[in-house]
This record gives sequence, structure tokens and C-alpha cells, in this order.
Amino acid sequence: MTATPIDAEAPSPITVLGRFLDMMAIERGASPNTLMAYGRDLKAFLEKVPHGPTASAQDITTYLHNRTLSPRSRSRAITALRQFFVFLQTEGLRPDNPTKPLKTPAAPRPIPHYFTEDQMGLLFTWLNNPITPEDIRLLAMIELLYGVGLRASELVSLPLSAVIQDGGAVMVMGKGGKERLLPLTVGATTALKAYREVRGHFLPKPQSPFMFPARGRQGHISRQHLDLQLKDLAAKVGLPSLSAHMLRHSLATHLLHRGVDLPTLQAILRHEDLSTTQIYTHIPEDHLRHTLQTCHPLGQHDGTWERRDD
Repeated sequence: MTATPIDAEAPSPITVLGRFLDMMAIERGASPNTLMAYGRDLKAFLEKVPHGPTASAQDITTYLHNRTLSPRSRSRAITALRQFFVFLQTEGLRPDNPTKPLKTPAAPRPIPHYFTEDQMGLLFTWLNNPITPEDIRLLAMIELLYGVGLRASELVSLPLSAVIQDGGAVMVMGKGGKERLLPLTVGATTALKAYREVRGHFLPKPQSPFMFPARGRQGHISRQHLDLQLKDLAAKVGLPSLSAHMLRHSLATHLLHRGVDLPTLQAILRHEDLSTTQIYTHIPEDHLRHTLQTCHPLGQHDGTWERRDD
């Protein structure tokens, strides 16, 4: 297959790339990180395929085949190429889009980082002796992140009115404006009750609709401030890292290992698709070994067969 002809007076590939990135920034509102990634991928393409804007489908396939890329990087490169050639076609710089036959590789879902139950025990041992209002607030927030599974964005913007049923449940506004009612653990209920007594310490003005108010423009504690507090706590406890995501992942993993079924876990985490919840089916080696030793007919101490007359 030959390259698609292009007007001799057409702008240079680098000029076209600049116009494409300008369009992505102005019309699509692409983030600086996206623009940087697209620019890097497309510059690499133009270096290897100097006639890039006129490249054929075979040219693009050969270019990708000759590059050693991880599935994630290959997927991003293909996305950048697709967007670039759609732009060329829209601008009338070529009549077709040669990237249509390309298939994006399925990137493997990473196993979420989580804490063991022993590590969570260390964390709560440290937290269960709060002294300052900041300590009391942090305990309440972690009880909601780990005890209920709130996302960081849900936690920081939680309305004061979200806690209902005499403090026994919380109504959470999740992604897409969808609400879910979650029962609070005893620990979360106790921590929130203690926090309410010192909440006035954080009020920038007499009234605030947020559970965790702050003086910033948003009126509530920011995700950045939450992240800083969690990182500081991790350093004090001796954990390598700590984030709201890790606490949510830890909750999901611990519930699953304690026998909670996937549909119930899906309802708690409010995942639209059960396949999203299935990322938590990773099983640590020690848990797997313990299960085989205690449940398998040949897993007992002397290796003899244990018959069950069920």
C-alpha cells in the first residue's frame, strides 16, 4: 500500500503537529500531561516516519511493530496516532484515516496496593489515642475511608447532613451523581461523635455545610491536605506509604478474604461493573497456603486423607 498523496504546499509535519496540540489544548481542554504524552509519542513517530502525515496503514503498523513498548505505552501511542490522523482528516490534509485498522492492546489491570490486617492494626493502635483536634479529625476520616470505603473525593466533600439514622449510616454521593446508603461501623460512629465535639475548631465561619470544613476556596478540606496528613501519619507509624485509595483497597481485600461475596462487595464499593470488583480477587501467598492446609483433604499435618461425610 502506498502513502496517501498530500498537497505539495501542505505545512511541514512538525507544524501540523503543533497545530494538532494547539487544537487539543484549546478545543478539547487536554491536560498538560496529556499534551506532553501525545507530543512525545507523535514526535517519535515523525522521527521514524518523516512523511508521517501521509503515512499509510502499513507504515503505521510497521512503525509500531518495530517499537518495544509495554501494553500501556502502546495503547497510549495508538490513541495519540488516532487523534492525530482524525485531526488531519478533519482539516482536509488527507482524505482518509489510516489508523482505523489498529487494535488497542488490553492493558492488564494492576493489583491494588493494600495493607495487611496487622498493618491496619498498627495504624489504628496509633490513632486510637487522639490528643489534638487534628488527631480526632484524622481518626474520623480514616474510619470513613477504611471502615466504609469512601473515596477521597467523597470524603472531603461529605455534607454534614450525610450522616443520618442517629449516626448509624451515611448517605454518599458517588460518581455520576449516584447516591448510596452505607451503614457505619461502631468505630466510625464513635469517631464521628468525638469529631463533632471539636469540629468548631476547623470552622472558618460559624456555619458550614461540610462535615470537614476548611478555610480554602472550596469550603472543605482539600484532597491535597488529606494526602499530606496521610503521608505524615505513615511516617509516624512506620508504613512505607498511605493514601485514601490504599485504605479503600485494603477494606475490599480484607472483606473478600473474610468471606464477603463479590456482589456484596460491589454494592459496598458502588462499582458499576462486577469486573471492576474482581481486581480484588488477588490472593496473597500466605492466605492461599493457609487455605490449602486447612481445607484441602491432603492438607492436614501428616498428609493423610481426611474424609468428610457431609
